[in-house]
Amino acid sequence: MSEGINIMEVELIFMKDFLHFPEGPRFDDEGNLYFGDALDDGFYRFSEAKGIKKIDNLASGVGGVVIHEDGGVVYSGRQGMMHYQPKSGVVSRVDALWETRPLTGVNDIEADRFGNLYGGTLDFAAFERGVPPQPGFLFRLDVDGSLTRLRDVGISNGIAFSPLGDTMYFSESGEGVFSYDLSDSGNVTNRQLFAGLDDSDGVAVDIEGGLWVARYLNNHLLYFNTNGDLLEEVVTPFDNVTSVTFGGKDMKELYITGGTLGAKGKGGVAKLTVGIAGMKSHKTSVAILDSN
Repeated sequence: MSEGINIMEVELIFMKDFLHFPEGPRFDDEGNLYFGDALDDGFYRFSEAKGIKKIDNLASGVGGVVIHEDGGVVYSGRQGMMHYQPKSGVVSRVDALWETRPLTGVNDIEADRFGNLYGGTLDFAAFERGVPPQPGFLFRLDVDGSLTRLRDVGISNGIAFSPLGDTMYFSESGEGVFSYDLSDSGNVTNRQLFAGLDDSDGVAVDIEGGLWVARYLNNHLLYFNTNGDLLEEVVTPFDNVTSVTFGGKDMKELYITGGTLGAKGKGGVAKLTVGIAGMKSHKTSVAILDSN
């Protein structure tokens, strides 16, 4: 299997002194890479031609990014889920209410094949105080605007879907990556521990169903087959690895975000070329509130 994966050396794309803990990398259709800073402020866009640009100065703790069908970008963090429209530069809020209030404190997010958004809430305030966080919850925001609380979770992190869309992988830091059966109606059942890890973070699936897992307390990535067998361990240039996403013309480039937990200025993006192409991420169609 290692020969099929065909791991090549990790290449550092950039490391910047103003970045602490980049997370949530995602490419748009034009090849721009969007990401946030999970332990600092700012939402960013990177391209080889124009470098890095801060898109939203007010964004804080951004952990997830999904491309919208309207050409915009949805990103999640302490403020909840926001939408950036590159054509106008306008930042708006995603229409997501929980108990009559805007949903806030959202970490990783991911779209399913129907355009719905899945995500998990996180007790950001507890992390800032250095105390154990209260449980959050896994949710689904449907394209019709309804928000469903699926189950309570501990520390919510990466989400990914199998090639057929019938399995959802969900990373709960402190426990590991779990698999769920996913119905066409969007319900999750049959929770099973896929990979027991104390520091699982972002995840990404390839076209054969293999799962890449970032470890935020370590400097490496893990690769598992569909049976949950560990096949590869790849060292990265970062002290701590946060997330991964596939890109490139043939989707055989795995882009990695990371930094150093205890020190700002070592955050960046790296690239790993692999032999098995990644799944192209789904876009979301959830409603966006009028910013006027």
